[in-house]
Amino acid sequence: MKTNFGMTEKKKSDKMMDLHNHTFWSDGENSVAEIMEHAKECGIGVIGICDHFLAGETKALNENDLDTYVAELNKFGNIYAPAVCLAKGLEVPIFAFNQMWDDTLIKKVNKLDYILIEDYNNVRDDMDVSYILNNIRKIQCRKGLAHTAPTENAVAFMNKNNLFWEMNIGEAYDFYRYVDEYEKEDVKDILKKLNCNGIKVSIGTDSHTLMDYPMGRLSQANKIVGQYLKRLDVIK
Repeated sequence: MKTNFGMTEKKKSDKMMDLHNHTFWSDGENSVAEIMEHAKECGIGVIGICDHFLAGETKALNENDLDTYVAELNKFGNIYAPAVCLAKGLEVPIFAFNQMWDDTLIKKVNKLDYILIEDYNNVRDDMDVSYILNNIRKIQCRKGLAHTAPTENAVAFMNKNNLFWEMNIGEAYDFYRYVDEYEKEDVKDILKKLNCNGIKVSIGTDSHTLMDYPMGRLSQANKIVGQYLKRLDVIK
């Protein structure tokens, strides 16, 4: 069955996904345990914790925190499995890659399931991105772009570097409208472009507090991605 987004068949997912949540480790207002318990109660089958890393404008992890951070995520992942799969992640500004990452740091990051790279749209065509590309290519876990409009340049960058794209449904960003307006022609064209380039898609609430968690929007986003897009399977 041909769909409006260019796929030849509908794709269903068994577990609802939210791969963008912040905790006390950075600028979130909840603990890992609270987020996991909330996910279990709400029937979210794949929850991602991706606290800020090397971000100068907000509270963030640094390299010395990573081993303890990963150990805590592993602990709660084991406690809540198999009801909830915990995906271990970090959210990293793209310019944090613009320096040499040594092998020790790369090894620590490779213990994660994924990273979200933010601020790609701030990269200018005339910038030297050699360090950025070298570091990204050394990282073996899944890598995706967050807070990024899927422009022609962004799609080409994702395609060349095997990155996924995050459908961020937080209302602080324009991308949330894709959930409400996915049948509009301009949105169809954007989503079709992702499919035609084979780019996989994750869903993230960008939650910093469970007080205003957008459960309805998350459910709708999962249905759209599961039916019409190439959904990311972050848990191997």
